[in-house]
Amino acid sequence: MKNIILFSLLLSFVFFACSDNEEDSNSANAVAEFEIDGMVCEMGCGTSLKKGLFETGFVSEVKVDYADENSSNSIKIYFNKDNISTTKMEEIIELINDKQFKANLISTKDLSSSDQQKYKERKSNSTAASPSVEASTKSFSFPNITKLLNNLIY
Repeated sequence: MKNIILFSLLLSFVFFACSDNEEDSNSANAVAEFEIDGMVCEMGCGTSLKKGLFETGFVSEVKVDYADENSSNSIKIYFNKDNISTTKMEEIIELINDKQFKANLISTKDLSSSDQQKYKERKSNSTAASPSVEASTKSFSFPNITKLLNNLIY
């Protein structure tokens, strides 16, 4: 009986702990465009910029516009303006890669509710359209949770 109760508690914890609470803080309600000096490539520099901005938890998309012939390039950042400012994003950009980049705000635009809805639909469509990765279940098996719990208890 004790095992069943513990198993039920563990199972409910797993299901409720995996709920997605980030949607509100990560939903974009504004877009900012920055001019970036110091980019030398789209892949490495663009990825560094995206990673640094996504780590805030308040940026939902970063579009990098890079061209080799330009001395400065631009990025568009879709973000939640209630949780992060363009000044803070500029500071984050300028700290990435040991201060490799210099950012200059070009424009900021609030997304109207209809723009926000279109953005969410576009994001969900692009996620659904992306190729899926399949994993073989033949090489993976779930551990016996009952045995694990019994070993913890006894």
